[in-house]
Formats: sequence, structure tokens, C-alpha cells
Amino acid sequence: MDLSCLFCRKHYRQPVPGRIFQAGPGRYVPHLQEAFDHLDTGLSQITRPFFSLLCTLRSATCLPGANRLLYYPDCYNEYFTDNLSAGMTMKLLAFNGSPRKKGSTATLLRHAMDGAGAEGADTEIIDLYDLRYQGCTSCFACKRIGGKSYGHCAVQDDLAPVLQKAETADALLIGSPIYFSLTSGMTRSFLERLAYPYAVYDKPRSTLFPKKIRTGFIYTAGASDAMVTEMGYDRSEKVTEMAMARIFGACESLWVTDTVLFDDYTRYESSLFDPAAKKKHREEQFPIDCKKAYELGARLVRNG
Repeated sequence: MDLSCLFCRKHYRQPVPGRIFQAGPGRYVPHLQEAFDHLDTGLSQITRPFFSLLCTLRSATCLPGANRLLYYPDCYNEYFTDNLSAGMTMKLLAFNGSPRKKGSTATLLRHAMDGAGAEGADTEIIDLYDLRYQGCTSCFACKRIGGKSYGHCAVQDDLAPVLQKAETADALLIGSPIYFSLTSGMTRSFLERLAYPYAVYDKPRSTLFPKKIRTGFIYTAGASDAMVTEMGYDRSEKVTEMAMARIFGACESLWVTDTVLFDDYTRYESSLFDPAAKKKHREEQFPIDCKKAYELGARLVRNG
């Protein structure tokens, strides 16, 4: 494709490394679709010549027949993530990886949504335990060059529309309790399906995600800070956070420890814990943690 950039006027006749996206019949390059979705509110942010270019490329992606590749330059990506998004409402999409909708994880996510909302962002929380899905099946359809699912998960289940929604978000936040040293199984399966399709097996370890966004994690653990460090729970999650930063652009995390496990500790074998100390910690520390979650949500959608 021969494309002259309308922003820097640079002429592109060759693919730009790391900026290659698959487009098949009826599918749009994500950035183009995002622009069309926001035309009613953001037309003043899009120049008329650029709009003409979008129309041309949008039509090109709808042509019947074989898949084709579309290319766009770095400044095109920067325009969307910096200038265009700055003139539109940001969207923070959060995922609750806890089976409880009113537990510590969900409560912290709601505070993070409040923080993002205070910055003017639209927010949504998706409860992963409401969905029926599985983790990566290692079919490699997302890696097949020229395949219809290149760069996207091919599995069609309840998670498929959620992954499409995640691709249009401006920030992602994942909340999960720590179960048996790691994030919950539903969270882990979700992360496999969310991130792996964008990871490219090339030497630069490039990404197919269409823009750079901020991502974050909120972890909740019944263990104390000292136990989290001693057992290496935080170090285990760092690997995933590094992958998220490489694929999506940035990642930060908030650990909330020493959470209350039971309403009545006398009904469960839990001599490892001091129920009175747990209650005191909840009353004194959890409001502080909620404030930290609020600030995290605000940072994820804040410009600059």
C-alpha cells in the first residue's frame, strides 16, 4: 500500500516495522474503527482530509476475497493515542477476577472506577466469573501468517466479545485475589487470551496491539506484606506485568494485603491468623488502600 501521511507528509511505500495489522472481509483496522465510533463527538478533532483517508481505508478493508495487510506510520499511532484521545472521552475497562462481586477485589475496582470517572472517563467492570470460557488452547491461529485470526484469539465463546471491547479501550485494569500463590484461574485464563495473540515471535519481540495504553493490576491477598515478600507472590506476578508493559505500553500494580478471609473465623481452621488483628487492619488500612485504588484509576486515564 502506498500511503502519504497527512500529519508529517512522509511518504510510505514500505511496511513500517511493528505497525502491521491484518484486515479481512468486514473487519476494520482497530484505529480506523475507533475513529468512526467517535465521529459524532470527535469530528472537530479529525481534519477533513484525514476523514477522507479513513473512508478510503475503511472501504478497502471491506473488500471481499483474501485477507490483506494495511500499514500505518508511527506518527499515525501517536496521533490517536495522544492528540485524538485527548479530545475524546477516555474508556477504562476493568475486569474482576474474583468470584465475589462485593469482596475486597471488587470494592477496590469500584474505587478505581470512581477515580477514573472523576477524570472524565467512561468506566465499566466485567465480572469474569459470569462468563463461560477457557484459557489458551494453543491452536496458534493467532500466529498464522495470512490467517483470518492473525493477531486475535480465534476461540469463540463468552470471552470473544470482551476481547474485542478490550481492543478499543484506552486503559485496562485487572483485579484478582491471590489463590494458591497466583492470580485466580479465571484471571490467568483471561490474560492468556487477552495478551498472547498480540505477542509476535520475531526478534524485536514486537506487538500487534494497535496502540499504546496503560494497564494495571490490583492484587488482594489474605497474606501479610511480609508473607507476600517471603513467599515471592509479588515476584511471580512481575513476569506477567513485564509482558503486559511490552505488549500494551505500560503496566503498574497495587498490592492490598492482609485482607479478611472469613466473616466468622471460628467456623474455619485458620489458626495461622489473628481474627482481631485482621479486623483492626481492615478498619484502619483498607480505607487507605481504597484511596490508592482511586488514585490508580485516575492515573490510568489521565493525560500526561
